[in-house]
Amino acid sequence: RNLKLLAFVPEGWMTWTANKPLRTPADFEGLRIRTMTSDMAAATFRAYGAEPQQTPFSQVYSDLQLNKIDAQTNPVFAIEEMDFYEVQSTLTVARPAQFISSVVTNGDWYKGLPETQQRWLDNALREVAEVAWKAQERLNQARLESMVEAGQLEVVQLNDDERAAFAQASRQVREDYVAATGERGREILKRIQQLVDSLEQATADEAG
Repeated sequence: RNLKLLAFVPEGWMTWTANKPLRTPADFEGLRIRTMTSDMAAATFRAYGAEPQQTPFSQVYSDLQLNKIDAQTNPVFAIEEMDFYEVQSTLTVARPAQFISSVVTNGDWYKGLPETQQRWLDNALREVAEVAWKAQERLNQARLESMVEAGQLEVVQLNDDERAAFAQASRQVREDYVAATGERGREILKRIQQLVDSLEQATADEAG
């Protein structure tokens, strides 16, 4: 499509809201949860036992209020901005994935820039991603505190063992991804796992 990906910008961890804590995959059994329009996201929640619904974003509040759906998943700032906490009692912080924005431009426009300006743009966006990572932590924490102060929202933080149970339950979805993307998808998963392993080892070395 002649598009050029310039950067990824992190905006915070995805969280879950419902009218109960979601501590185990069993808590998702039969749960009608709204997900983004993503086959992989739907497959993940289906692996937990949920019934994913790809409801339009503008319709989520009313569907939660009318009990047409039972739960939804979004980063904290989006939950606060859309007032979902008014119609859901519990926010579960499971850190299943980051909410990531992408910065994309017309490929011809980028190629038409002088090389100096291309470097300026590339360097600036790398700096933006680092700044955004720190800024989103402050923003999401402030939004979380605002929601708690505004009403009866209960916040549940999953521990490492609880998160591991979800990770195990969703492992089968990797094969769904490979089936959809072929050998290239398998190589992407392999590379991601290598990066995760390297980061975990570096973190362990720092802690030790």
